[in-house]
Amino acid sequence: KLFIERQDQFDLFIYSEDDTLLTTRNLTAWIEVQPLLAKDQILGFLRYEVYRDGELSYCGVHYHYHWNPASVQRAGGEIFAHYTNEHSALSVLTRDQLKHCIASGGFDVPAHQGRYDMLVSAASDPYTQCGLQRLICVSRLDDFLLKHLPNVYLGRIGVKARDFTPQLEVIEQIADGKASDAQLFDPKVDIYVPREAWNKIYYAEPVPEYRRAMEFGARRILSVGCGDGQVEADWIAQGATVTGIPMDAIIAASAVQKGVEVLSPDLNLAIQETEGRLFDIVVFHQVLEYVPEPVEWLRKVRQRLADNGQVVVCAPNQMGRRIRCKVRKEAYPFAERASFGDANMHVTGPRILRGWLQEAGFRPQALHAILRGKAARVAEMAKGLVDSVLAEAIIQTGRKS
Repeated sequence: KLFIERQDQFDLFIYSEDDTLLTTRNLTAWIEVQPLLAKDQILGFLRYEVYRDGELSYCGVHYHYHWNPASVQRAGGEIFAHYTNEHSALSVLTRDQLKHCIASGGFDVPAHQGRYDMLVSAASDPYTQCGLQRLICVSRLDDFLLKHLPNVYLGRIGVKARDFTPQLEVIEQIADGKASDAQLFDPKVDIYVPREAWNKIYYAEPVPEYRRAMEFGARRILSVGCGDGQVEADWIAQGATVTGIPMDAIIAASAVQKGVEVLSPDLNLAIQETEGRLFDIVVFHQVLEYVPEPVEWLRKVRQRLADNGQVVVCAPNQMGRRIRCKVRKEAYPFAERASFGDANMHVTGPRILRGWLQEAGFRPQALHAILRGKAARVAEMAKGLVDSVLAEAIIQTGRKS
């Protein structure tokens, strides 16, 4: 309300949470660089914390958030890109930008929860509700870093500078036309889920259940939909060699650091690039639920699978979610007969995954439940009888016929 009442009295309007430090350097850079952008584009910031040894941790880099390779652009000699985590606890608006936000109808709104929690949404509303595209100035990133004063996320979420810098180098290559701006598939679900919880995870942690599901005596693994490489690094530690078809060339830079050989972020190109090669295992980790034709994707990689090779598919257990929501009398986001076109995501469960494998020419084999927290304890007491209901995700294996 204060901004609206005083919209004609000031040139800049700054909203900040009380744990985020805005410096003179930050604000001076914003004033210098913002005029390089289009009217519907606005400069944003990234937050960081500091380890005891002085290394930075980018605390806003985690889970499903990522650079959008198609957004990379040059303007006025600088390089910009959109990072999908639009929360940095602070926003700066010019008078014209504020008036635009007010006129959009998305600024003067009650406290709300959506993509972000209620306590932090206000700092992000200009980007998420008012029609402004938030860009980060990659070529001057140091000028647009905000210190998160509490340092509470260290070791919990965030990426160290040493792991993040290679991504920035690829963004510069994209701006120069030396790297692909393609994306393997659209990772965003088109239905409302708080905090975008069902989007494709780019910074997925290792999944211990893979150690039971996969035959590590077979050493050559093709990972389709590779993120930052944490999942694949666990397989490499088991003695496997891993080749990844990455989500994009930017996140691929992080996977390379962990020992993953990366291909083009395009399924057809990747199949061409592996001409003459065969893999013992092909893994789809959080992939098939996001592509329009999952059976076709399975068929395409089948030609790169060795005889009697193993296919491994990990996807959410939507069947279990539906039942749990009914028991708790909560709303289930998917309609009972939701289509891919409704949500940009398939409803998945054990029966559906087995059906996809069979249709693509594989023999379905074992199903492994991914259980966490209280669900894991209950499942253990039930001796596996309710795994398919309690599992948050499932791993279905199959064999090349």
